[in-house]
Amino acid sequence: MRRIIARLFGFSAVLMLLGLAMTQRASAQDCVVPTTLYRFVVSPIISESGHAGDGGYLLTGYYPEGPANNYERDPSVNLGIYFHPNSSSVPDPASGLVPLYRWTVIQDGWRTHYYYSTYYTDQPPDRYFNGIAGYVFPPWQTTYGPFGNLYALRIWYSSDYGFWYGWGRNDFPIYEQPPSVASDKDPFHDQGIIAQMPAPIYDYWFPPPGDPPFGSGWRVCFQPPGGGGGGGNPPDCNPPSSTLNACQHNGGWWNYEGCYCEY
Repeated sequence: MRRIIARLFGFSAVLMLLGLAMTQRASAQDCVVPTTLYRFVVSPIISESGHAGDGGYLLTGYYPEGPANNYERDPSVNLGIYFHPNSSSVPDPASGLVPLYRWTVIQDGWRTHYYYSTYYTDQPPDRYFNGIAGYVFPPWQTTYGPFGNLYALRIWYSSDYGFWYGWGRNDFPIYEQPPSVASDKDPFHDQGIIAQMPAPIYDYWFPPPGDPPFGSGWRVCFQPPGGGGGGGNPPDCNPPSSTLNACQHNGGWWNYEGCYCEY
């Protein structure tokens, strides 16, 4: 069991890092636009009424991760996510973007699903940290500048089926609903909005003709944590917690004297 978990965790983490590296090669610069967030069905279920549903989703901007796990893509979602151009950079603080962390959850020794949060906190022992899935907007932010409404990502939980994620428009607050389940199973319980998502502007895995629209108002530029000072003795080094978390969970440690992330 430990070997299976280790392989699963390692594989997911490597795929996420490869996805970020592929994005870097695709954009070839430090400014990015939202790319497609894919939703894959983890474990199909059939409700008591015969309604076809599912027992959870994998949300990822790295398309090959779904087929590699034999998950079927659900094409009904139309959300975007920001990938950093390289694993040591963070978004411009003025953008308001925050990390979307991901954990693999293995319950009862066999059931696998995924947990996402914009907060990095201590988790139960059955949750295995995968890293930063990408960058999104915090739950309370419903628009991005003059460029339009964001999409709310909502989370539900069932003790029998795990976490389920649906989305809705903030200007038309009707959300996807999780499937109904058999009467002897725990239904999905609404746990609220966990993040706000942009619409996808580009798809790095299935790119349309032409270059990515980096002139778009959705463009966000990334930089080394803390501005990447790299030396000197700044009078005040008080980076936001998101910057410190990004540094730590990308394998670095924060140099307060130089006010940058060291690797």
